[in-house]
Amino acid sequence: MTLVGTSLAENGPNALQEIDFSGTRISEKAIRAISLSVVVKEFGLRSWKMSKCELSAKGIATLFREGFLPSPEVTLSLEELDISENKIDEEASLLLQVWISKIGKRGNLRVLNIAKTSAVLGLILPALESLVYLEELNISHSQLDLDSAQVLAKIIGLSSCFKTIDVSHCGLAPSCLSVLLAAVVKNPNLQGCKLKFAGNSLDDTSINLMIGAFTPSRCLHTLDLSHLKLGEAGMLNLFNVIVGSAPTLKSLVLIDFFSSISGHIQGARIGHALADLILQIPQLDKLDISLSKHGMFSSTGPSHVLLPFIQRMQRNETLLELVMVGNRLADQLAVNLAEMLRCNTTLISLDVDDNKITLTGFQALEYAMQRNRTLQRFVYPTMDVSRCVKSGMSTEKLSVLFGILSNIQLAVNLNQSNGEHSYLKSDDYNPPQAGHVLVYDSQQAPAPPVPTRTEQHQPMQTEQPQQYENSNSWGDASQSQTQYEDYSYNNSGYDGNYSGYEEQPAP
Repeated sequence: MTLVGTSLAENGPNALQEIDFSGTRISEKAIRAISLSVVVKEFGLRSWKMSKCELSAKGIATLFREGFLPSPEVTLSLEELDISENKIDEEASLLLQVWISKIGKRGNLRVLNIAKTSAVLGLILPALESLVYLEELNISHSQLDLDSAQVLAKIIGLSSCFKTIDVSHCGLAPSCLSVLLAAVVKNPNLQGCKLKFAGNSLDDTSINLMIGAFTPSRCLHTLDLSHLKLGEAGMLNLFNVIVGSAPTLKSLVLIDFFSSISGHIQGARIGHALADLILQIPQLDKLDISLSKHGMFSSTGPSHVLLPFIQRMQRNETLLELVMVGNRLADQLAVNLAEMLRCNTTLISLDVDDNKITLTGFQALEYAMQRNRTLQRFVYPTMDVSRCVKSGMSTEKLSVLFGILSNIQLAVNLNQSNGEHSYLKSDDYNPPQAGHVLVYDSQQAPAPPVPTRTEQHQPMQTEQPQQYENSNSWGDASQSQTQYEDYSYNNSGYDGNYSGYEEQPAP
């Protein structure tokens, strides 16, 4: 990396606008060379990423002291700064604060990521008030006390640009969560805001503080409440207030959310309440109820909640994407999903990898896909297939498994034959906006606004979808029957043999 930094420093007129060193180990000698390359650079930067570079606090301090601070004319145009998962101490935090204050309202910074850095947020957050274009802030896995939370809440309340606020795993007390939530939902200028509260201190005794901060608002796009330790009463109260206060919510993330639920009756109540939430928020497109590897060892309740929930999802009319990774419910989950897919006419995307699904479970999903006309994305179950391969499954059975998965993907592709659903075309990540290479000196007026994406790019003409002569062709039915007869799946609940079903047009 020292050689790269030296080469950049020797080529000041270079027109590089996006620099990404993420995942590369950078020594202190290399960071000095890279800092010098910023000083001699003649054209402005758009994106600077140095995530997971094993940089010490001294290295980060060097970057700002010897690179960014002497070169405001180069960093004024910077839209994205990612120095996450490195070390930031008090000195480096102070230098970051000074740089932010120096570029001030003339700066164009839109994305700031200092997650997992141990940064001193009490020094950095007050300076963010000058970043009038800031859209995305990630300070997750850093300690945030009440005073700092109130400072951040003030900045949120004054902003008209915030799109993503990630304070996950910040050790936030319930009072801090309520302050931040209130600042978001009470700001009438925010739209499509993604709020990530995962892994903070919230339980049944303190949930009322957060519930009290909820007011009817149309600004929330995503709400991430993963890893919260709520019981049945807390979950039911939370679901009720979300239904009443977030009518525009489009994505709900509840990873490791049901670990404290035990018993079929309690789980069924939560599962039905979650299904009711989806039915009552028509704009809700995505639900993530996965289980992480960490939560797998402490969780007892996913099956009690998820199976009743999936049964209710047969009548789903709104949800477009369902993510259920890692719940380890095996073929029991697959069979219930198969029943759901036969009836569901809305779901577009499904991810159920790492659930220990076997050949029998995938066969159930294949049968269901012969009836399904809406699913257009089935995430390939890499973990489950790998588990089958490592289990010593015979070559013949593996051949059958891969044939089943191919048929599922074929069905998904055929469902796109009348055109890809608009939900799959949407891009959740907006990259830094490219534009003309601009140079600013310290005396110039504020940088002009960056052209919008629609101004920069002409609309792309979409290719006409391929039409298939026989959209319900699944190969030789007799051959398929012979192939599966040794790995029987009880499909007595189905309405006969679907190999000759009549094709229905995709909705």
